[in-house]
Amino acid sequence: MTILCIILGLLLLASVIYIALYRRQVKNTCRQLSYINENDTNMILTSDNSAKEFIGLISAVNRMVEVNRRKLLECEKKDRVLKQTITSLSHDIRTPLTSLDGYFQLLNEAETEGERRHYMDIIYQRIESLKTLLEQLFLFAKLQDNDYIPEPEVCRADSIASNVMLSFYEDFMRLGIEPSVEMCEKPLCITANKNALIRVLQNVIKNALEHGEKQFSLSAEAKDGRAEIMVKNRITAPEDIDPEQIFTRFYKADKARSHASTGLGLSIAKELVEKTGGEISGGISGDIFYIKISYKLNGLNKI
Repeated sequence: MTILCIILGLLLLASVIYIALYRRQVKNTCRQLSYINENDTNMILTSDNSAKEFIGLISAVNRMVEVNRRKLLECEKKDRVLKQTITSLSHDIRTPLTSLDGYFQLLNEAETEGERRHYMDIIYQRIESLKTLLEQLFLFAKLQDNDYIPEPEVCRADSIASNVMLSFYEDFMRLGIEPSVEMCEKPLCITANKNALIRVLQNVIKNALEHGEKQFSLSAEAKDGRAEIMVKNRITAPEDIDPEQIFTRFYKADKARSHASTGLGLSIAKELVEKTGGEISGGISGDIFYIKISYKLNGLNKI
């Protein structure tokens, strides 16, 4: 009987000690959680209690803390992007509007028909520039919808590239540029979206005309089972361009912002290419800036 009492006493003492340690660990965990919630820290919960259940609970809470931490970082990043977006949009839209206001005043003060016609031409150009900016912004907003996927269709990448180049003929002539164009002899049939690819090439070529020097080339060829379109142009200050940022929204190597541009052209091109199953990359080699667009060739190229 005495032995039984001793055993029961020891068991009771062990239980009391275990409960005390358990409660101490719970209080310690609560203190750690309070510290994590009230401070910007990468701290995680730790435990001195080796109980399997408690270790499992600590691990689960740590995973939840990490998920919340990542979500917080994402929210902070989106907030920074939103502020940058508002600043960029305000500048890009305000600039042509301010310019229009000034030219309208000059138009009202013009004394001759020649002056009035001159100012009207400039106003028209500014309005067209503003329309282009707004179209870029609307398309960019549309592309942010993950459910928006341009309808796929079979099209010829070489024909599309040739036609887009022809649409810029007057721009090349005005700038005194004689472009180099090389097209594959065989048709480059791909599954993409014709209108999307047209917009991509328009944005890429326009970027080259705005920021490049008087050397431009475009090629379209079949390579490793893919249709590859390469656009190259010479640049004067390659050190000013960050190759890692060229497809980033609102990125402009032109810090003076001397061009009427949202800085969305290449970002939109990247989104459109990737949403239609293609790949796009860019970089700098010496004083040559290049953009490469590629799509997988389909079976129609064998015909």
